[in-house]
Amino acid sequence: PAVYSYLGARPAALLTALTESQLSQRDLNKLERGYYEQLMGANRHSEELWELYNRRPLVWPRIQESEIWRDHTDNILLGELLPGQQVEFKNATLSTNSWGMRDKEYALEAPAGTYRIALLGSSHVMGSGVNDGETFESLIEERLNQPGPQRPHERYEVLNFAVAARAPIQHVYLMEEKILPFKPQALIQVAHGQDKGIASRFISRMIQTGLEPPYPYLRDLFEELGLDQNTPDFIIQRRIRPHTGAILEWSYKRIAQTCRDRGILPIWVYQPMIYDPEEGVALEQRMAQARAAGYVVVSLADVYGDNDQAELQIAAWDNHPNALAHRLVADVLYQRLLETPLKAELEGAPEPIPGAARTPGERIDEE
Repeated sequence: PAVYSYLGARPAALLTALTESQLSQRDLNKLERGYYEQLMGANRHSEELWELYNRRPLVWPRIQESEIWRDHTDNILLGELLPGQQVEFKNATLSTNSWGMRDKEYALEAPAGTYRIALLGSSHVMGSGVNDGETFESLIEERLNQPGPQRPHERYEVLNFAVAARAPIQHVYLMEEKILPFKPQALIQVAHGQDKGIASRFISRMIQTGLEPPYPYLRDLFEELGLDQNTPDFIIQRRIRPHTGAILEWSYKRIAQTCRDRGILPIWVYQPMIYDPEEGVALEQRMAQARAAGYVVVSLADVYGDNDQAELQIAAWDNHPNALAHRLVADVLYQRLLETPLKAELEGAPEPIPGAARTPGERIDEE
């Protein structure tokens, strides 16, 4: 390197590629487009990532490659969880109800005295790699319904509409077509640092399937950028990438306004990755964007405290949060929700969930 770095960028890059062990571009694309979505803490060209990549079991599918999934091109969801199923997914039991949610059974019409919260998100919210009942959604709902002091409502339901790799654009469709019929009183949309990457990859898939988006904003944008079914994937993503921030902003505004128009309280929650959390100016910008759109904003940036990150992921090669991490999220998120207008609806809850940290920075034992 001390010699060939003086040869110019292209020769230096070529010699670097010939002399360093690294994943091929094809493998990198597979890694980034899969469940991992750049979640690994190691450098993409490091021996550590190579080792992790090769330690991954042969049977470690994305949810879209599992038997609980069906593809379709009827709408921009491009697929969905099959209803009424139970499978082993990433060494954990994953069940769906009759509506295709990763959740317990709910009636379309809520029982009298029920307060409903709808939950939007991707794999971290769906609970990839944790058992039924171990997701932070399940823990919060269980906590709300425990015997204790008198609450404003007789019953609480938290409906988990999260599905792995769902983009914010798809959340708009889910909100309008799937969530509104359940008439929730509040909606929590969980965001993380990979939302822009998920958005660009989803848009590429949508365009290449030939599916016309149902929203004029997107149709006009695609036409302006010259994108159609024949446009190669890498060109679609290159042209879309500068617009992902504006696309997220449009999604946020549409969801928040839909909620406000129907008397639904919209809450935007930032949940960090186990590794490489979004921080600093980038996170402040995301939060300001959500706040301007009309959300109540909650940050969980400190949720994992100083706990060992390796003990919070489902596997060495897959850093989706494990059951321990979900308990941390459940406890801290509940406390943060009490600092929002939801306090009036949730006041009078019992003691914190057993096993979870009492403060965001407090360490917890693996036991």
